[in-house]
Amino acid sequence: MRNIAIAFALALLSSYGLTSESLTGIDRAKQLGGQYAIGKEACSVPAEQLAAFKQLADEELHGDAALIAAYKQSAKDVSAAIRNDARWQASTDNDMTCVPTRLLFAQIMLKWKRRADGGGK
Repeated sequence: MRNIAIAFALALLSSYGLTSESLTGIDRAKQLGGQYAIGKEACSVPAEQLAAFKQLADEELHGDAALIAAYKQSAKDVSAAIRNDARWQASTDNDMTCVPTRLLFAQIMLKWKRRADGGGK
């Protein structure tokens, strides 16, 4: 599971334009759903930051039913994988593993607040 958290932390970075790889709409929706699940289930990201992430993800999915379904299924699958991973649940270093994820959710929260305060995109 530690590898999953690290992989999603890296995916979070790539999701905000730090890589040149482009994703299909469905792949991006799955990525966002998985990121949300990692933040919520594995890394205990605060609810306010999860809500900001979800709002920005919803905007990115543009109300497309297929993308929303892919997002929800990915979040469900990743959440189940986390809950069923005995090694992750028993680990004593989850806090350190989750640092990149928590930092990125904090960055997303700042972006959301800046937009909400009229600071643009």
